[in-house]
Amino acid sequence: MEIFSKLLTISDVTSGLSIPTGALLHIPIPKGGRHYMGLVVKDSIGQVWKFHLYPNSHDTLAFTEGWLEFVQDKGVREGDKVIFSTGNNQDGAILHEYYSIVVIRSPFTFQGEPIYMDLEELPRKRLPIPTTEIIFFK
Repeated sequence: MEIFSKLLTISDVTSGLSIPTGALLHIPIPKGGRHYMGLVVKDSIGQVWKFHLYPNSHDTLAFTEGWLEFVQDKGVREGDKVIFSTGNNQDGAILHEYYSIVVIRSPFTFQGEPIYMDLEELPRKRLPIPTTEIIFFK
């Protein structure tokens, strides 16, 4: 089940992922004097990340620790779209709830509409723009 999705701002990728208010119904909130809540999150290739959910200065919550390492490792940038969701995984008779995160980017458009692709399917570095070189022979 999708909890939230959002286009990332420069603040999201440099300071921490601000969680939309409506998503707070589906994410555990730090209670009992705790300053943060740790969440275990799987990315689209199954790598596990631990994000710390902290209150930020705008009376909302944000992922900071863990998230910033994720941003650095994956090459996440402003304008990418993040999809945060939850699901269930059956392990024998035990049902485990987990969180997952997918980051998508629109490297191109089709008929004016963005075409999004999972960040894991895109090259890590920008490819050079092909050029045509004309060589003259004598």
